[in-house]
Amino acid sequence: MNVTLRNVTKDNWLDVIHLEITKEQEDYVALNSESIAESSFYPHYVNRAIYREDEVVGFIQYYQELEEGLPDEFYIAQFMVDVKYQGQGLGKIATELVIKR
Repeated sequence: MNVTLRNVTKDNWLDVIHLEITKEQEDYVALNSESIAESSFYPHYVNRAIYREDEVVGFIQYYQELEEGLPDEFYIAQFMVDVKYQGQGLGKIATELVIKR
């Protein structure tokens, strides 16, 4: 299984904002569109689409804690895997890829 992180661009942002979660998860996960919009005000936010092969299956947003004066710490602000792909280990792989970066 080939899982990669790719920039959110004009070519894939619609795929990212159309990803879905369960009704129960809605209280814990922001809308991807809101997270992408928020990042326009914070240039240090990093938005990545999670791909399995050539299909968008999730989204992760993270940033370095620069505003808090903690440059060695990172915060994951948004993380989700589409409901159709949950339980397959994709989130774990994506998290490992972010940590490696």
